[in-house]
Amino acid sequence: MTNGSHGSSFHFNDRIKPSNARVRSKRFPDPILKGFSGILQVDGYAGYNQLLKRADSGIALAYCWAHARRKLHEVAKNSTAPIAEDGLRRIAA
Repeated sequence: MTNGSHGSSFHFNDRIKPSNARVRSKRFPDPILKGFSGILQVDGYAGYNQLLKRADSGIALAYCWAHARRKLHEVAKNSTAPIAEDGLRRIAA
């Protein structure tokens, strides 16, 4: 895809469910994952947090370590944040 749009596919229960969403709006994961419950591994995209607000959620988000580490590294590099440095040490362990 072009023009800054993203293509996605969701892998769960040994199935692949492609998405033709051309934008990463917070609305796009909900209809695609309707009826899904379980653990969903996600990147740092905040739109997935909307899935946790569904009444019938049953979804646990497993965030990507690489994205978490990158954010902690940015905070640790740009400020004095012992908690960010501790997080980096724990990820490295």
